[in-house]
Amino acid sequence: MFPLFPNKHTGRPLLTAEALGPTVPALPPTAMLCYQSSLWRKVSRWPYSRAGRVQGLMGELRQPYGQGLCWLGAFGVGAPATAVAVEQLAARGVQRIVAVGLAGGLTADLPAGSVVLASRALRDEGTSYHYLPAERYALADAHLTGTLGAALADFAIHTRVGATWTTDAPLRETAEEVAAYTAEGVLTVEMEAAALFAVGQALGVQTAAVLIVSDTLHSGRWQASPPMLPHLKRVWAAVTSCFTPRASH
Repeated sequence: MFPLFPNKHTGRPLLTAEALGPTVPALPPTAMLCYQSSLWRKVSRWPYSRAGRVQGLMGELRQPYGQGLCWLGAFGVGAPATAVAVEQLAARGVQRIVAVGLAGGLTADLPAGSVVLASRALRDEGTSYHYLPAERYALADAHLTGTLGAALADFAIHTRVGATWTTDAPLRETAEEVAAYTAEGVLTVEMEAAALFAVGQALGVQTAAVLIVSDTLHSGRWQASPPMLPHLKRVWAAVTSCFTPRASH
């Protein structure tokens, strides 16, 4: 069980996000995380007031419309990269973080293109155990998740709310695991949500994850997805509207 050192989450870290670079100027209170390079290439062309790399901040930053929101992309994928991103954003004043990404669907009633709001994440990765005591699930912020659900509904985007399975080994997802976790009520599988929620909870930052089903793994087989970029762009615009209500694209 992670981590190897007992009670690791209570220890004092020697390297902190604050030590990696200046914390001023402060970032807006809300940040969105983008994992897919195809989506980042598109949304980074939308109107923004500040762009580029920030010293000590992994990835590329965009601040659209000069309002209380920033976007972070090109910082990597997976739980460790997400943890570092959350740490660095929190050190610069960000109070809530929303991840928008792809996930595998585990049930037949979630075809490609379905949208899931992850309320909790099964901790089948290693990063979250360095931030919180060992528990089966890490939890999203319920209020932020509800706010996102309302915004997506305004865009006529139907959502399911439920659990996701976070794994470090996407090429080792087995039929036995899928059967067991779907019986437990898990809807999707991805690589980041458990770390996002755990680090956010440890740092006092609200976190939520919006997942678009791409490939599917139900019925004991994997099935590839059609192109997901149109779905990603629509969801990204809807989430952006939560925090920049006058924006249009």
